[in-house]
Amino acid sequence: MNQTVLADGVNRPRGWLGRGMSDNVFVTSAQLPDKLTGALSKENMTMAYNRESACQYAWKHWNTVCDDGCVAMNNGQKSSLLKLPAGSDITQLPLNNQDDCTHFVSCCIGKGGGLLLGLWDMFPAYGVLSPDRLLKRLTTEMQVARVVGQNLAAGDATEKLYKGALQRGDVILYNIPQPSDRPRIGIYSHAALHLGYGKIACHTQCRCGVDFDGVRFTTVTLLHIA
Repeated sequence: MNQTVLADGVNRPRGWLGRGMSDNVFVTSAQLPDKLTGALSKENMTMAYNRESACQYAWKHWNTVCDDGCVAMNNGQKSSLLKLPAGSDITQLPLNNQDDCTHFVSCCIGKGGGLLLGLWDMFPAYGVLSPDRLLKRLTTEMQVARVVGQNLAAGDATEKLYKGALQRGDVILYNIPQPSDRPRIGIYSHAALHLGYGKIACHTQCRCGVDFDGVRFTTVTLLHIA
């Protein structure tokens, strides 16, 4: 099976995006063309969000590669993309190298729900690749979502969910545990799509229809898409 690694400053081979889906293509630290890096505009977005379609997308792809054929690996400065056939079993990949949770949520709300997310973090993967970027994209840049509960413990989040703070197709962000000597408030390490009744779907690790507090994180932030 052919593999190609592409890095900054390296001329991409002609037709690299057209490689057969049987090939694995790693895209490392890719940058977008200048024409795609302009400011977001209302023309690049839609406010007609289909929650049911977002959840249906999550049910379809919760344990498979999303339909852009990309899996995000090692988010952050070491971000890379693994290109695989859309719909293939993602659970067979080594879990410790995956970081596909935010990419999965981006695909659910965008490709599934029709909420265009503007610029992509790393072409050709759809949407954004980190939870903090997703929060900023939806609340500040696009202004289509608002925080309805921030850094909540499981009990407080459960109470808010019981009172209807989130709907199907909203987003839950998970906080990294806070070391007592080095607080890291505001840094999120996981994202999931809310399926309703406190149930979630997510990648890395693949889950669907499980309780939101089944993920091992200390606090959550609830994000309602308007």
